[in-house]
This record gives sequence, C-alpha cells and structure tokens, in this order.
Amino acid sequence: MSSSLDNVSLLDVFLAKARIGSYVKRTPLVESRLLSKLIDARVLLKLENLQVTGSFKVRGALNFVLSHRDEVASRGVVTVSTGNHALGVAYAASIVGGEAVVVMPRDAPKEKEEAVKGLGTRVVLFGSTTREAILEAERIARERGMIFLHPAGSPEIIAGAATLHLEIAGEEPGVTSVVVPVGSGGGLAGAVIVHSEITGARVYGVQAEGAQSFYQSWLRGETVSTGRAETVAEGLASTSAHPLTLGIS
Repeated sequence: MSSSLDNVSLLDVFLAKARIGSYVKRTPLVESRLLSKLIDARVLLKLENLQVTGSFKVRGALNFVLSHRDEVASRGVVTVSTGNHALGVAYAASIVGGEAVVVMPRDAPKEKEEAVKGLGTRVVLFGSTTREAILEAERIARERGMIFLHPAGSPEIIAGAATLHLEIAGEEPGVTSVVVPVGSGGGLAGAVIVHSEITGARVYGVQAEGAQSFYQSWLRGETVSTGRAETVAEGLASTSAHPLTLGIS
C-alpha cells in the first residue's frame, strides 16, 4: 500500500516513542516455526498480546492522552471501543488522573467490559454497531464538555500505534513484508508510515471478510460504512473506516 503522510510524520512517531516509552513494554519479536514451515519463509510474530493492556492499542491511547495531559485531566475523555482501545484509554486516563467514559456496542465482550470497569472507567452500552456507539459518545462529549477520541481518527493515535513498527525496524531492518490486521485502520496507517520511510517493506492489511469496511473504502477511495460487522475477531469489528487512516494507507 502506498502512503500519503501529510497528517502524521516519522518524526511524530519518534516523539510518540519518547513520550510513551516508560509506560509500555518493548514486546518481543519471535519466529513462528509452524508458520515459517507452512509458507516456506521466515515468519516473525510481534507479541503485543504481552503489552500492558494486552494489545498494541494502548500505545496510541497513551500518546493521545499524554499529548493532552492537562486537558484530559480537567475535562476527561470519552471514546468508543469493543475492548482493546477502551482498555488503553482507561489505562492512560488513570495515569493523568482524568475521567474516562467508554461507549461500547451492547454485544461487546463481557470480559472486556469488566476489565475496563476494573480500571475505574465508566462504561456505557449503546447500540448494536460501532457507528451508533460513536454517535452516542459524541453526544456525551458535547453535553459534558469532554474530549471525544475516535479509536483511529487522530494523528496521536496513529503515531502511537506506529511505535511498535519502530521496534520491528530496529530488530529486523531487512524485513520485506509486514502483515497487519485491520479494523478502523490506525495500526495499518502506522505501519505504512514507518516501513515506507525506514525498511521499505511491503505492508499488507488484512481485514475480516465479515467486517470489510476499510477494504471497501480503500477500493472506492472514499469512506464506506457496512452497517454491521460479523466476525469472531471483536477487535476488528469496525463498521466504518476513518478519512485520516484511509488517507495514509
């Protein structure tokens, strides 16, 4: 995939790395012998499941919250997530002492809901799609004067997510292909920014067939909403792409 990097630069990624470094783990990059054998190529896995909240999403959430520390502390932040981004925002808000509200679709995983509440964050269950949840989160932000944070639609989110690819580039500068799972496209955009500038690796975005809003948007060159997402991979169950991530990827 090609890149249009007007909104987020490689410098932004390095600044994000410095900003969030003391709050996240440098996760291991390990070879999968099984996958390597299956495709007859060396396959490495970036184990972000070992990250402080169990997902790379915390990188972007931290970068946003720490970039707006005083404002988040005074006004609070409201966001939308089926789980991983919510945990990241909850963790980040707890660091700066700000209030966090997470709007989740009603069918979000119960264990993710409880984990977010465990970090002292209020959870609002609303709607059956991500789009419906976003509209509710925007309403809450307006009524309460809180900051609305889209799960993929801010430069700070993308730059934070991209820091994991700085780690990959540092350990494996000769990498030729990078495969990234895609929901709203924040992680994919981060990969494109780093690898287009540093390693030259080809970036492949992979989206669930039952939740292909980003893929359809990429094909048409404009944001497309699929209305619903049908996939067991709840972390990828996005129903719409964001113009910012679509423009970079």
